[in-house]
Amino acid sequence: MQSLFILGVDRRRRYSFDSYRGLSRAYMRNVCGLHFLLVLDLDGRIERLPDELGDLIHLRYLGLVGSELDELPGTLGNLKRLQTLDIRWCRQLRKLPIQILHIQQLRHLLMSDIFYGGEIRVPKGIGTLVNLHTLSGIYGGDDISMELTALSVKRVSADHASELFAAIKKMENLTSLSLVTETNYFEDTPFSIFPELDAFSPPTYLYELLDEMMDFGYPQYTEAKILSEFFKTNAYRMETSQRPPMAVTNAVSWRSEGIDYKKNEVFLDVVESVNILVNSNGQVIRSDVVGALKMRTYLSGMPECKLGLNDRVLLEAQGRATKGKAIDLEDIKFHQCVRLARFENDRTISFIPPDGAFDLMTYRLSTQVKPLIWVEAQVERHSRSRVEIMVKARSQFKERSTATNVEIELSVAVDVSNPNIRTSMGSASYAPENDALLWKIKSFPGGKEYMLRAEFSLPCITAEEATPERKAPIRSVRVATSIMNY
Repeated sequence: MQSLFILGVDRRRRYSFDSYRGLSRAYMRNVCGLHFLLVLDLDGRIERLPDELGDLIHLRYLGLVGSELDELPGTLGNLKRLQTLDIRWCRQLRKLPIQILHIQQLRHLLMSDIFYGGEIRVPKGIGTLVNLHTLSGIYGGDDISMELTALSVKRVSADHASELFAAIKKMENLTSLSLVTETNYFEDTPFSIFPELDAFSPPTYLYELLDEMMDFGYPQYTEAKILSEFFKTNAYRMETSQRPPMAVTNAVSWRSEGIDYKKNEVFLDVVESVNILVNSNGQVIRSDVVGALKMRTYLSGMPECKLGLNDRVLLEAQGRATKGKAIDLEDIKFHQCVRLARFENDRTISFIPPDGAFDLMTYRLSTQVKPLIWVEAQVERHSRSRVEIMVKARSQFKERSTATNVEIELSVAVDVSNPNIRTSMGSASYAPENDALLWKIKSFPGGKEYMLRAEFSLPCITAEEATPERKAPIRSVRVATSIMNY
């Protein structure tokens, strides 16, 4: 059973689970034992909910319209997959438990109370529910407006415009604002113009900044350090006319003149991201490497730096052997400081670096790469209602290297429950909101192998319309980690 609607509860008198024959506490505990429910709609004057409600971890919709609840159980936070909570017209309910902030998948929180009056207080931090689309019937106090990131107001009139704009100015986290004014079709000018809107216009220095960065729609100067010299705060504003920075009039617009360091230093880091796609048979379908050369330079004057790569094109042009040493760089993108003509001639990266940190180049390699961590999973069904998953993770890099913050995510069937997980290293947990088993290992040395065992309960009856992918105990495996080499 995946949907349960309990309707027709007598609304003429007040009943609780203890007194009403149809919704006794024992009856509700039996309802909460249906662990695979997706929809639960309780219509009537209910006064209490059992703590076992938190066992319905697959629940997507919970309706409590018109109930007499004065509080919700804290176990409500266990419903990680809940998308809609309908508690409209609950005149006794005045606040929500703080555990509701654990329901990150919540999209619709309906609390409007138009018949009985009064609003419901929500805990501080409601703004952390990033997937929330609908929020109604909320109490406007407790600085809840400070957490709003998007606001839409319709039928704004001149009578209350000043108060509205004064409140909006206090919303520090607001990033999206939509205002629709009242329309009078009997006047020549249907829309009202509010002078308060000037406070929400972009500052004048933003237009000046864009004017310096762009010429005829084309970007010219994008270095933050150079652009910052155009603008000074009021405390440092010069009375004389300000000259443009010297870097703008020079050929090297990304670096200022007169830079001096007592100690000249250059730091170069190569950061590569390996993306590998492997099918269920263990064959590598796609493999590529996306890399970037990140530099930090603290050099005096106008230094010229040169950098050589073991590029296959250069080595073959010089008649040198390329077996096992050269690479084919693709999709190369350089910083504007690199002399492209020099690179095309002899494949040497010659440049006058900016001062500070910058990305010298980015590239891509289409090459077959062995997976750094190999994962094998075996599934054993003990009965129609229980399945056991055994996972082996083996590192395939040198023993002197160590992978850190390893995350192995296994997408399991959508209808599993009651997990029992054991690991030989790290920690593992079941995330029902993502239908995934997450295994975290803080440190994974090279040449090591670790194991995980997990047991899940399955429904005795499987929906016939369910696709084979949704029935499979393991649908996909994702591995993420980072390795530092010197």
